[in-house]
Parts: sequence; structure tokens; C-alpha cells
Amino acid sequence: MSTGTSSCPHASHEADMPAWRSRIPILWTDKMNIKKQEGRSGELDLSFGNSGLVTSLFPANGSSAALGTALQPDGKILITGDISEGKFCLVRLNSDGTPDPSFNNGSPITGEFKTDCPATASTVHVMDDGRIILLGTSSDSTGTYPALARYDKHGTADISFGKEGKTVVGLPKGGTKR
Repeated sequence: MSTGTSSCPHASHEADMPAWRSRIPILWTDKMNIKKQEGRSGELDLSFGNSGLVTSLFPANGSSAALGTALQPDGKILITGDISEGKFCLVRLNSDGTPDPSFNNGSPITGEFKTDCPATASTVHVMDDGRIILLGTSSDSTGTYPALARYDKHGTADISFGKEGKTVVGLPKGGTKR
């Protein structure tokens, strides 16, 4: 990754999964392969994407990585990560693995949390009202900081949140006196 942050594998494992969760789809990422598995059998859901796999979701001239997923109540799938240009990426798929045209016109959202500062996004969360929170980091010459972005259910930046829908959390410098 161009951001200088380390990548870690994100996977959902079904070993020792409680019985009540046996029908919940399991999603995991393996670099740019998104896989969907139903139940406990360990077999891919062949109706998803191309024989159970979706690849090349993010635009990139170099490397890119899918780092986080979220399953919406309607079965749509959000995938976030980063691309080699030092930007985060967010895309939504229909339950069959095709791009969702109702989300950013079916195109990935790419960007930075702060202008000209490398970004990565590792977690995506769907709020109860359908808005989407993207969690990641933004780096500049002083360090790497937690960052967030919020979008509506169609992929439009929520401009009521932070600056133009994004915020970088400044961390205190040094200790505090008590």
C-alpha cells in the first residue's frame, strides 16, 4: 500500500460459529477477491459474482486492497479499502455480487479524508438509518490519524458531518498535566 500503513488479512471464520448464525452469509476478503459463503458447509455461493468470487472492484493503476466489509439488512454488501494512489475506496454490491447502480451510480467512491494526505479505510459500518460510516486513517508529515467519512444510503457525502462529510481526528500532543 502506498500509505505506509501495514495491511492485515480480514477474514470471517465459521469455526465454532453458534448455530443461530449458521444461515448468515459469511464474507471475507483476500486482497481483491470478495467471496460469499452461505451456511457452514464451507462451499462458495456460486450465484455470487463469477462462481462465488468478485474481483477488481477498485480502480487502480497499481495495487489495491479490500480491507473491510459490511452486510446491509437488505443483503447489499459494502466493501472498503485503499488504492495505490493513496486514497480510500468504497463500493456497494448487490447480493449477487454485481455493482449496485443505486450507490454512486454503480461506481466506486474514492478519496482522501484530508486533501493531499494519503488515506486508507479499513472498516465500514451501516447505521440504523441507512447512513454509512467509513473508518480509516489519514497521514501527513506529523503522523497518521484516525479518520471518518459519512455517506447517505446512495453514496452521497453527508455534508452535515465534519467538513464535506469527512473528518480527521486530531490526537493530543504530549501528555496532559493534572
